[in-house]
Amino acid sequence: MTGASHRTSLFHIFLLISSTLAFVQSAKQAAFPTRPLLQKPSFVTSSNLQNAIEHIRSLKQQSPLTVLQDTHNSDAVPSDDTISAHKTSSRSVLGVFALSSFSLVTIAAKLGIFPGTPLSNGDFLPYSDLQIMRDLGASLLCGVLAYALVKSITWAATPTLDRPAYLQPRDARKITHTLSATAYMLFWPLFSSATGARYFAAVVPLINGARLILAANVDDDDENSSLASALSRSGSKAEATGGPLIYVGILAAAILLFWRDQPAGVVALSTMAAGDGLADLVGRRFGKNNKWPTALTGVNNRKSIAGSLALVAASVVTSVGILLWLQATGSLLTTLPPFGELVAKLLVITVGAAFVELVPIADDNYTVPMTAAALSLLFF
Repeated sequence: MTGASHRTSLFHIFLLISSTLAFVQSAKQAAFPTRPLLQKPSFVTSSNLQNAIEHIRSLKQQSPLTVLQDTHNSDAVPSDDTISAHKTSSRSVLGVFALSSFSLVTIAAKLGIFPGTPLSNGDFLPYSDLQIMRDLGASLLCGVLAYALVKSITWAATPTLDRPAYLQPRDARKITHTLSATAYMLFWPLFSSATGARYFAAVVPLINGARLILAANVDDDDENSSLASALSRSGSKAEATGGPLIYVGILAAAILLFWRDQPAGVVALSTMAAGDGLADLVGRRFGKNNKWPTALTGVNNRKSIAGSLALVAASVVTSVGILLWLQATGSLLTTLPPFGELVAKLLVITVGAAFVELVPIADDNYTVPMTAAALSLLFF
């Protein structure tokens, strides 16, 4: 391992640990803000004392029920300022976390911790200011577009007084599952040729993971509730830190480990996003009468032949399309085999991933992309 690669690996570990600790601490402060147990009493004057006495006399003239009702109403109904402050807390935490993440990777690139464009002899060019600005701009743009995509889907899945929900939570979850990583890979050519560009790209799923944690644990914002409900199977907010959080974790890991260096990352993400996402949508609509035997999938059999075929077809088509797109834009740092050989290898890889998706060994949110990545490393 070269010195630059060693420094990059160490910084990667430091980035993950420090970012996670900082975010957890910020989230705790947002969810459980500290309040002073005692308030400092105001200076007591003869005028204040006289006003207090008059107030006590007036309370004596009221019925106890009236006094209790007034006290209950004044304590139970929060002011508009209090509601606004709670809604702002989680947004502030997320904003600080995003700003810190972008600042951290920018400073690291500027200091030369991240390597620039690789050379044929194994060395790297310096990470230029132009490349840093390009990668920062690309990650900011992709972050805004990712927010807009998820926001539009949650809007369609959230009913209001004026309209019903256009999408069921389960459908909204799978549409988000299918489009998020797939659409993000289409924007990878916006990033520079620097090796360190992957860290800028990984910030986007990292921030989305922070949004999911806040949405599931901090109930202070209608947007948080809509996001968590739309990304869960049953509408429960707790599910936002299950499959969806694993999804963004796999996305960040594929970017950091594989990026555009080899097809493994693209194939793994295509299988996880397009393949697994469409398998559920197609299976629920066309797989009622073609279930796999329970001896293969277990007693709780929800897998169908139609869903498995959809997984293979969507994974192959998406992988081929994105790999050819990256190659055409000069972003892919490896040479693809001829088209027929590429499709044949992808068929073997995705069939293997589809088999793993059938067997109830563990959560298929990570077993499917891990299988696709491992087989891709074997075949490419």
